[in-house]
Amino acid sequence: MVRIETSTLTVQIRAEMSKRKITGDEYNSSLCATEIKKSSNDAAATRMSINSRYYENNFRKTLSHSYRNRQSFVDDITGATLYNQPFQCCCLPNFLSDTKAVHSLRNQLRKVKFFKKSNDLYSLNQSADLKGSPLPAIQSFRELLLDDVLPWLRDLTEIPLDDTLDITCSKYEYGDVLLCHDDELERRRIAFIYYLVPEWSSEDGGTLDLFSIDDNGDPDTVVKSLVPQWNNFVFFEVNTISFHQVSEVISKSKKRLSINGWFHGPNIDRPKLHKIPIPLISETETLTSLSDWINPVYLNIETQLQIRKQFEENSEIQLIDFLLNDKFNAVCFELRNHANSAWSRIGPANKCSTDISKISSLPVSARDCFDLFNSIKFYTFIATLTGLNIGGCKPLFSTETDESDSDTLQTDTSSNYSEDPDVLNNYNVEIDKGSGQLMFQEAPCTSNDLLSLPLDCKQMADTIDPDNSDSIHTRQCCCGNFRRWKHKYYTLIRDSDPEMTEFGLDTVIFFCSASWKPECGGSTAYIAKGEDDELLTIQPTDNTLSIVYRDTETIKFVKYINHRLLALNPDSKCPHFYDLAMTYYE
Repeated sequence: MVRIETSTLTVQIRAEMSKRKITGDEYNSSLCATEIKKSSNDAAATRMSINSRYYENNFRKTLSHSYRNRQSFVDDITGATLYNQPFQCCCLPNFLSDTKAVHSLRNQLRKVKFFKKSNDLYSLNQSADLKGSPLPAIQSFRELLLDDVLPWLRDLTEIPLDDTLDITCSKYEYGDVLLCHDDELERRRIAFIYYLVPEWSSEDGGTLDLFSIDDNGDPDTVVKSLVPQWNNFVFFEVNTISFHQVSEVISKSKKRLSINGWFHGPNIDRPKLHKIPIPLISETETLTSLSDWINPVYLNIETQLQIRKQFEENSEIQLIDFLLNDKFNAVCFELRNHANSAWSRIGPANKCSTDISKISSLPVSARDCFDLFNSIKFYTFIATLTGLNIGGCKPLFSTETDESDSDTLQTDTSSNYSEDPDVLNNYNVEIDKGSGQLMFQEAPCTSNDLLSLPLDCKQMADTIDPDNSDSIHTRQCCCGNFRRWKHKYYTLIRDSDPEMTEFGLDTVIFFCSASWKPECGGSTAYIAKGEDDELLTIQPTDNTLSIVYRDTETIKFVKYINHRLLALNPDSKCPHFYDLAMTYYE
């Protein structure tokens, strides 16, 4: 009936518009005003009240006692539940007493304008703050929260909540997710969610997952998953252990609709952020020539000049077909067949979820590839491409022209040597006149040479003690590893990340990603601090080396890999790709 009436009304208004020639804005205002007026005629139906059971003295007394003593509680009449682990969280079923009012609220929320929100932490549709909504059912629900729920929560929790209320509507659709976080923000004290979902089960995704914490106070594992239910009100106290997430919605037909927000109060003491140092690794000098691994076009001096020019203009570049095909294919084969037990999932969940492999357990070709990217030769090579000094290794040539001969390329073979006189790079560099390639040749060894040490170069990363600088002269100017990416994997931005305080040169090369689709996630995004708009997005592309220079105001993350990956690869148990991601420091 409502649709028919609205359709008829719309026709009438459009006819009137035609006569009066009013503007589209006037039309929208007229229609909105008519809807509000029509809804106001049912004002009695939208006046809301809480389930009377939750006001009964016996219920409130028992719940308050359990809450203050951190005990679990279940009400036999309503099914209201207070969970004590991993942190206190209360669920109140059949929260509103009037079913008609609940439907009216749901219907009016469908008229609210939603904005697609997407960043490292979430992907969802969200309204603006509902404080300014003119729709009566929404107004009534907000008044209920302030007039009834707020004093009820004050009495229950003994937290001196003020009258500040944040309230928005969220709509999660297929593939949407809200990853692990604790909701901590200035003056937030109680978080709440009110569900207006269709019949829902855990198979639909969208569960509210609660995390336990480890010995460091970081989120550990999901120990409680709450399935959204119609007319359910859930709340919990925001604190240093209130880690939770909304799991990915995997239903293609259902929408997870909820009203959510926070009640505010006095700030609580919070521990200072622990600044974690950058996990630098020691160079692993390899005897392999760059020409044994790298596409010869990138060893050509003219190509390098072009790369340097583009990089200096854009601070980023992608180099396709970077490794020789046989080397690239050998690494792909080894990574695909690398034992699953050799990969370790790393976290914590409010920082990242991905797999890495211990360097010492990598197969031969993969290990040689890692050693290449962590070698002095490669430091010098990447310094030459970018014009940056990497770990004391300077570019091999300057792009500035010589005053005496404008056609002369200025090479600097002395840049092969560290500023530390005790550390020798042991390479003479010449430009082959026939091919134009940079040729690295070993210089004669001395007693101080790294190459003269009685060590297997492929084991140096495991044998060097980073805490004992006297054990061997090595550089520690980069960090990185091979990573495996699959469904539910991601990285997040955290204020305590050491990368936030350092300039860095990021490189990443992808393996086994030929069939990857952008809609599955897994891309690397660069954004400015405090912004959501992406400055640069790098899609997984086989054998493409991406190089990005990142300042302290630019941060990166890998987007959540969503369920579309499984839908697009039904014959694969667990489709995934790999990358070798390294960050170099000057």
